This record gives sequence, structure tokens and C-alpha cells, in this order.
Amino acid sequence: MMNTAPLYPEPGNGRATNSLDGEPLESTSLQRNESSQSDNERLGFISNFSHELRNPLSSIVGTLDYLLTHRAHEVSSVRDLLERMDRSARHVLEVLNTLVDYSRLEAGKLALRREWTDLNVVIRSARDIAIGYVEKLGKHALTIDTGALYDLPPIHADETKIRQVLINILHNAVKFTEEGTIHLITWIENDHVHIAVKDNGIGIRTRDRDKIFKAYEQVNPSDHPYGAGLGLYISKSIVEMHGGRIWFESEYGQGTTFYVALPIHTSPPS
Repeated sequence: MMNTAPLYPEPGNGRATNSLDGEPLESTSLQRNESSQSDNERLGFISNFSHELRNPLSSIVGTLDYLLTHRAHEVSSVRDLLERMDRSARHVLEVLNTLVDYSRLEAGKLALRREWTDLNVVIRSARDIAIGYVEKLGKHALTIDTGALYDLPPIHADETKIRQVLINILHNAVKFTEEGTIHLITWIENDHVHIAVKDNGIGIRTRDRDKIFKAYEQVNPSDHPYGAGLGLYISKSIVEMHGGRIWFESEYGQGTTFYVALPIHTSPPS
């Protein structure tokens, strides 16, 4: 039963305190306000910092996109170099977006911008980025198979955020798989679209499974020290904000499969 401890004046100064710990109410309220102010200041700093970096990066990405799309015949000799620059710049933007999303999530200010979204396009886009990541890491014996992609209906979702979720999952699969094939699979079941990413990498130890969706937690950080451990934590929140579910199955030494299920809406959810 909850202890609804009465408030009473503290002897000697007449200030109201909580009988459980004797802490003045004014002090508790002040600490709460200071904490809220600190959260807002931190979010503001990260947003401003990210803004300062994203502006020049967006300019670089836009220029590269123009060159690759409209002037490819003139720059064919340096096309590979431009494509590598483009992938690197986009990767930095993804890292910045992850940092900003984490700050907003912690402050309770992460919002979705829903629109009718073609998941088939989103999945192919995430796949292309993952292929670039494979090339960046020099994993020439690793491929990404999309032979089991089902033609999915549009869903009412935040396209950018769903792409971010898929990129996070695919990046982890690439990171922990040295060779073989990563399978990207889709299907429809129980009024939900399902997306699975199956790898034959190192898998996840039983003792590490509770860490997977926690912030700052990394599995096998000594083997793969890069990353802040925020991707899957944010991904879980994004999927659940869409009314969906994310989970995984894994056998250490055999590989891991991550699943995402998102509801199919015939009209925008209220």
C-alpha cells in the first residue's frame, strides 16, 4: 500500500517538509525546476551544435548529389571518389541526427512527422546506404541479399525516422558480420508489415541480451569500439511511437535476426 505521508511543519522554522525524508518542499520543487532547466539547456546546446555542423554538411551533400545526378558525364573519372565523399557526408549527418534525436527523446520532445510512406523505397534506400557501409569497411566477402522483398503497401509513418531505424539495424548487421550474406526480408502478417534483417555474424551472448535496447550499452565493445550505443535504443522508441514492435532472435556464434513490425493503416491514425 502506498505511504501517503502527511506534510507537517518542521520544528523551529515552520517550513513544510515531507515526513518520509524531511526534505523541504521548496527545495524539492527548486531541484525539479533546475533539472528541467538543465535538460532544456542541454537540448538547446546539442541542437545548436548540430545545426552548425549540419548546414555545411547539407551543402556538401547537395553539391555532390547535383554533380552525380546532372554532371556525371563530366566527372566520370572521379565518380568513385565523389560517391565515397557523398556516403561519408551522409554518415556524419546520420550520426548528428542520432545525437539530436536522443536529446529530444530524453527531454520528451521527440515528435513524428507522419505522411503516407512507400516502405519499398525506404527499404531500398536503407539497403543502398548499408552497401556503402560494407564498402567503407572493406568487407568484400559480405553481401546484402534482397531477393525476399515483398511488395509492401504504403503506411502512415515518419519516413525519415523509419529509414533511420532500418539503417541502424543494417549497420549493426554489417558491423558484426565479417563474411557471408545479410538477408533483408519483408512480408505482411496480422495487419502489420514485417521487416527482418538476418545475418550470420557473431551473434549475441545470453548475458548481453538485456543490454541491446538500452542507451550507451554496447555488445562486444572491445571488438567493435566505435558507436555510442544509442542506435537501437532510439530505434525501439521510434518503432513503438508508430504503434509497432521491434525484437530479435540470436544464437551466439551463429548470427542474429532483428524484426520490425509496423501497423498498416487504411487512414491516418487519430
